[in-house]
Amino acid sequence: MPTPLPNDLQRFTYWQGQLLRSVDFRDQSAIAAQLRWWHNRAVHNAYGIAEGLQVTRNGNTVTVEPGVAYDCFGRELILPQPQVLNIPADLEDSFLLAQYQEINSSNQQNELSPACLPTKFKLTQRPRLLWKPSHSVKVRDGVILARSRLINQTTVYCAPDFIPPRARAIARPRIGSGTTVPGATAWIPWRVSDGSQQILAGYQVEIDTSSAGFTEIPCYFAWLQGFSWSSPKGQFLFASFGHISKVSVEQLTFNLWLPQIQTWGLHPIERTNQALDTEFLTFAQQQKLYVSWLGIQPFEKNRDRMEENYESA
Repeated sequence: MPTPLPNDLQRFTYWQGQLLRSVDFRDQSAIAAQLRWWHNRAVHNAYGIAEGLQVTRNGNTVTVEPGVAYDCFGRELILPQPQVLNIPADLEDSFLLAQYQEINSSNQQNELSPACLPTKFKLTQRPRLLWKPSHSVKVRDGVILARSRLINQTTVYCAPDFIPPRARAIARPRIGSGTTVPGATAWIPWRVSDGSQQILAGYQVEIDTSSAGFTEIPCYFAWLQGFSWSSPKGQFLFASFGHISKVSVEQLTFNLWLPQIQTWGLHPIERTNQALDTEFLTFAQQQKLYVSWLGIQPFEKNRDRMEENYESA
């Protein structure tokens, strides 16, 4: 396996009338490849199978389907056509690896001669597929595609329960969060019907979430924060009776239910949450009550259809 190039970056500059040689283009191509590999590692944490490369067993051979994988250095392993390999009978426990390799184009001069390539040009080809004992496999050796085992000293099979490493997709959930202003949250009365009249059940607040940039309704979470207990008066009692009633791409409504609760205090029985109409807004301002929210959009709308259109194009 070739040793990765040192972390040495060069920037090419050109001038009018400069004579360019083939080595100039090869060096520029090599540096561009290094930057792409570093990007794959650092930004996408790409390691494992990205697409395809399924392994199926047929007797003492396996067939590896076309696909794409990335090794631990971020290098692309592209298998354009199916490839058949024998399962080694002399290894009790071994892994099938896809390994990055380069070949000398001089072996294919007849095929590549129209491209006017130099003799020593390194051409990236299909990855090398090989079996290796599991006890000696390291992450630098390549991407593991399958595993074989020896049963009863005679039967060799490809382990069906083995799960190869998968490269993580570039798509990430869109996450947005925020809070209302402590002590200045725009609470409005929340009234519900009991069949004959509208009664005050609590208070609610409409929260603008447009700054998160959601493209479809996310999964919202919201909760009350602040000093929700006032020990001198004890006129309001919060027992986590908050919920989200209305949601949209750019807004959610948080409802705070404040039922009357019987409690034991200085008197045998007291009722809390009775002065909602006259005292709650003052209480919320003094206690600096506010609402925190979190929204998670797991994937874009019509993403599967967009990918199908892209592939067909």
